Order: sequence, then C-alpha cells, then structure tokens
Amino acid sequence: MSEENLKGTYVVEKHFFDETIKDSDQRLAVLESLIPYCFGEEGVSQYAMHLLCENHSVNYKLRSMINNIMDRSARVDKENQEGEKEELIISQQDMLILQTLSLARHHAALDLQERTFLSMSLH
Repeated sequence: MSEENLKGTYVVEKHFFDETIKDSDQRLAVLESLIPYCFGEEGVSQYAMHLLCENHSVNYKLRSMINNIMDRSARVDKENQEGEKEELIISQQDMLILQTLSLARHHAALDLQERTFLSMSLH
C-alpha cells in the first residue's frame, strides 16, 4: 500500500480483535442465561427485557463488525521481541464504528447493572 492509501487508517493488533470477540461471546452467553430473570410473579419485566435485548444487540453487532473488518482488512506481520504479531490496517470509518459500538456496549452494560441489578460478570 502506498502512503497515500494509508491516510486516515489505523493499525490494530489482531489479538485485540480476537479478545474482543471472545469477550462478546462470553457476554452473549451470560445475557442469554439472564433471560429467565425477566419473568417474575408479576409477569414480564419489560424494562429488564429491553436492557437485556439492548446489551445482546450491541454485543452481537460488535462481534459481527469485527469479523467483517477482519475479513476485508489488509494484514501486516510484524516481528517484535516476543515474536511475530499480526496487525490489521483498518479505515477511519471502521475505527469510528468500533469506538461507537464499544461505548454503546459499555453504557448498555452499566444501565443493566444499575437499573436491574443484573450483572454480566462471570462468577
């Protein structure tokens, strides 16, 4: 790639993407296990269900977006003191989308914990 083509791009270690996907998969599993807690004696807690769905949606979208970016991004292999590491070159637009999804995920998780006392932490 020429320098002209690299303007407005970012380099991200593949390891970061792999860890984020793994974290999203764990969160999705926990969210799915929390669904029964939305059903109480009074019926369905619509607000709790809304927050679970919001969290599920943003985690699923983040994982999907990362997989999409990894499929179409240029890869660079770099060697450092620990050995070889793989990096991906991503566009400014993709970085903005990832940042937005990451912030949405963070705030959705906070809302879930603060307003329903349900947590996505693994115990």
